[in-house]
Amino acid sequence: MNRYTLYQVLASLCVAAFIVSAALIILSKNRSIYVRCYDNYIDTLEEQGQGDNVLSSFEAQLNYEHMAEGFSTFFGGDIEFSGYPISKNNVEKLNQLKFYYRLAWIVVVISFIGGIKCFYELSKRRLYKPLLYGGLLSAFFTVIQVFVIFMSKEGTLFGLKNMILKGDYNFFAEGDILIGMLPPDFARILLLAYILIVFILILAMVLVRWFIQYCGRPHRF
Repeated sequence: MNRYTLYQVLASLCVAAFIVSAALIILSKNRSIYVRCYDNYIDTLEEQGQGDNVLSSFEAQLNYEHMAEGFSTFFGGDIEFSGYPISKNNVEKLNQLKFYYRLAWIVVVISFIGGIKCFYELSKRRLYKPLLYGGLLSAFFTVIQVFVIFMSKEGTLFGLKNMILKGDYNFFAEGDILIGMLPPDFARILLLAYILIVFILILAMVLVRWFIQYCGRPHRF
């Protein structure tokens, strides 16, 4: 394997790692998905005459905002709600999920720096195919991630599997507000949104490659 082939392999891995990790970060900072899911959840319960058994949309969204702010801070401490006690068990469970968010940030930084180094070397020969290869590889990584979650039989990933497939949030302990503010289809919609974000980032990489090729094409006079 020559020097430039090695750089192409490393660059493709960096692009793929960047896409799947950046997609998770973008997803974690999105608030609109929860708002839409919870509003639809309340509408459904009200049609069934059970609307009084859940938090109001305003309360749920306010507490979700506090939880999301704590979740999306890399160096922050425990995730807390404003004005509502949350069990130690659920704090631990939320921090287990937050581990993946922190890991995503680390991977994004490392892959970005590594990608810049690789593409600097590859630019000397105008080798930009890793943007395409990395996008395809990220799609493969996404399929693997989903497969691992769906095949899991214990732990955090098993809890995620039940949330996505069954709308079952018993991964969290009862006794506080947390389970009551999570609509059944929330995790499922999050997964679909994650896949969509990955696809958009792949498309962005393809467009960047096309733009570079377009700008570097030979000109006729």
